[in-house]
Amino acid sequence: MESLSIRLQDRIRLIEAYFRGEDDVLYKHLPPLQIYQWWYKSYSKDEPIYPYEKAYRPRSNLLRLFQAGVQDFVMLPYSLIILVCIFCFVNEQLQWFG
Repeated sequence: MESLSIRLQDRIRLIEAYFRGEDDVLYKHLPPLQIYQWWYKSYSKDEPIYPYEKAYRPRSNLLRLFQAGVQDFVMLPYSLIILVCIFCFVNEQLQWFG
């Protein structure tokens, strides 16, 4: 579900730009009711929305995965699981507790 909300950020930004009356967006025509198509487009291509974004978009899939993975709400639960697994592995190897 998180991937869906992250990928819809670009469409939300375009809708907000439309209602603000901004003319510098790269997508002038925004068809309605295209949520799945827009999710796929932003997930697979990562195209820029504004002209200033052309300097750093599109990003590679590996970079986008890394940036999503190091966010606090993603990294914290998994880091705790990994630490518990490492502790259990070391405990099994060294027999600290019984």
